[in-house]
Amino acid sequence: MRLVISLVEQGIGSALTFAVSLWLIHRAPGDSYGIYVFWYSVALLATTGMGALTAVHLFPLLPGRANVPGRREPERILLSATLVLVILVALAAALASQVLAGGLGQLATVVFLPGFLIYQYARSLAITRGQITLAAALAAVIALLAVLGFAADWLRGGVPDAGTALLIVGLAYGLPSGAVLAWLSAPIGVSFRPSVLRGFLPYLDGSRWILLGAGSSEAIIRFYSFVVVAWFGPMALGRLSAAQVVIRPAWMLSTAWQSVGRPNLALHCANRDRDGLLGTIWQGILLTTASSLAWGVAVVAGWPYIAGWLYHGRYADAGGVVALWSANVVLGAIAAPMNVALQAMGKYRALGYLDIGAACVCAGCTLLFLAHFDYATAIVAMLLGQATQIGAMAVVMFVYLRRPAWMLAGPQPAE
Repeated sequence: MRLVISLVEQGIGSALTFAVSLWLIHRAPGDSYGIYVFWYSVALLATTGMGALTAVHLFPLLPGRANVPGRREPERILLSATLVLVILVALAAALASQVLAGGLGQLATVVFLPGFLIYQYARSLAITRGQITLAAALAAVIALLAVLGFAADWLRGGVPDAGTALLIVGLAYGLPSGAVLAWLSAPIGVSFRPSVLRGFLPYLDGSRWILLGAGSSEAIIRFYSFVVVAWFGPMALGRLSAAQVVIRPAWMLSTAWQSVGRPNLALHCANRDRDGLLGTIWQGILLTTASSLAWGVAVVAGWPYIAGWLYHGRYADAGGVVALWSANVVLGAIAAPMNVALQAMGKYRALGYLDIGAACVCAGCTLLFLAHFDYATAIVAMLLGQATQIGAMAVVMFVYLRRPAWMLAGPQPAE
């Protein structure tokens, strides 16, 4: 049941992203969708950074309310540190809105980026408390507010653009998420006193490796966004992303499984249950890969009809790009359970090293391919980075799980 609820939550989020994409593709000027995708990629990158620094440390905590032993003080410290990061991101967004050219400078990002980050942290907190239904309800409220915002913009007769979309979506994410976070955190409070913030320092030892690994993984996934914009412009990025939109639902089951599987993996590690850990990993890989492959094959086969229906014939020649995105999702479905398992085992340093190696492969191939071929080859470079990452994780897991003391208690890396 928890998996079903988590899948519903992912479906709502995916539907919102899909709806915003279609709205901009159909109604906005040509480069608006590319600009929105650029800032959405920035938001995901910022989420990865926040997750590596703060949110990831919520997952080893025992599920339950804030008064569960071992939760109150860590939650207080992590919430305080998260709010500091959100403020810094808002300031950076304000600066970027003034210096970026080519339509990328958008003042609405001062609302969008903090709102998106607050949502991600509130969601993580709810999930680690065992309140997946609350996370799903929050996603539903966000989607409803976004729909109402776009409906109001349509009724007033405005022409939608990237700035309008960023503002509406940012408010939809930020307002209800801030309310949920305030409610969940009421028993523990928040403080910016130096004595409280200093409590975050012990987490940084593990976070530096998590950040290195997560940042490198994001580089594999997002690097193309920034290079394609710089090299070919927002319209090229919009074309790539339009082909990706219909593949994104395949990520839902993978992300939903992570929400449910992560606590189970942590429990297997706590009990030193090697067979249970491997069984959960294989369950995640087989379930999510099979569903991703089935979705991808269906979309590729029906692309001429999908392009005609969704995009009024635009991008009908992008079937090859869709096939590449399908392969990207399948490899991601294989990698995700392995990555989460290594995090649960506390192998942050090993993850950091192997992820940065895979990111280097991806970045190098991206620059090489784009220098000689069209922008679609950036996806091929991403596939090579993902394959490198999967192979390296398989080797790392094989080495660690053969050792007698294969699990290291706690979030701090010792390998």
